[in-house]
Amino acid sequence: MFANFKAEINKLTPTALGVLIGLVAVGTGALIAKATAISELDLTGVVDLITLPILLATVITAVWIHRRSIEFTKSREYLDHAIEVIDQARGVLTKPDGTMDNDRIKWVTAARLITRAEHVISLISVESHQKIIEAAHDYQRHQFNDLIEETVGIKNSVGLPTAFFLGANYKGITLGEAAFHPSQAKHADAWIPERVIAVVYRFFQYPEGYEDPLSSSTNLASSEIERLWLLGHQGVCDYGTFRKNFARVNYKVFQTYPGSDRKSHLVCDSDINSQMQSLSGS
Repeated sequence: MFANFKAEINKLTPTALGVLIGLVAVGTGALIAKATAISELDLTGVVDLITLPILLATVITAVWIHRRSIEFTKSREYLDHAIEVIDQARGVLTKPDGTMDNDRIKWVTAARLITRAEHVISLISVESHQKIIEAAHDYQRHQFNDLIEETVGIKNSVGLPTAFFLGANYKGITLGEAAFHPSQAKHADAWIPERVIAVVYRFFQYPEGYEDPLSSSTNLASSEIERLWLLGHQGVCDYGTFRKNFARVNYKVFQTYPGSDRKSHLVCDSDINSQMQSLSGS
């Protein structure tokens, strides 16, 4: 909430500053004009007096614009550097074959890079740059999960095996076998420290309280579906119909009959094809 309030203040500051300077200039001019009428001052002196607050306002505005320009430039530099360092961190963990490396030193290096990137991210002050780094962070999370899947070799994998984090050979063997494998060091030097793993996983996982940008999105409206249908996108239109009428649970598919008292029942592939012929708008 405080961040949003701060962003709104930053948006309104230029307008408020301009209005304030304008009011000061107008008020000063009015006072000088009144004083001139009362004391019959020389017109040249009056012009000089009116010019002074205008010049002062111009200088203040120029200084403010210059400071904002410097802030924007620095914020952009922080943004670019943060994205670069995050790429480097993920790159350190990636082997040439596209799988994840379990070398302890590389995990420590990646954790250090991520920590530095988080510090740089905290220095980004321009709202548009903050939005960009949030989007970049979402992309990096996706890339990290893809890296895990590639390493495990299973789509939608639940994660890396425990033996992976022992930092030596782990493929095709149990945790106990990995702990005693000849590739291990004399002591636990190859084992990846838990705090290092914590840094990497905290950064690449969605945190508690994560604000999903999709939370405000909705399904296609009827008018949108009609237009897509006319443009030849019948497939996506029928998919919406399919999702409303069918559900998959525990490897089985059921027809659901939304808005009806009929109970859902198990269907097979031919049932789906037959029902969709009548449900589809084609």
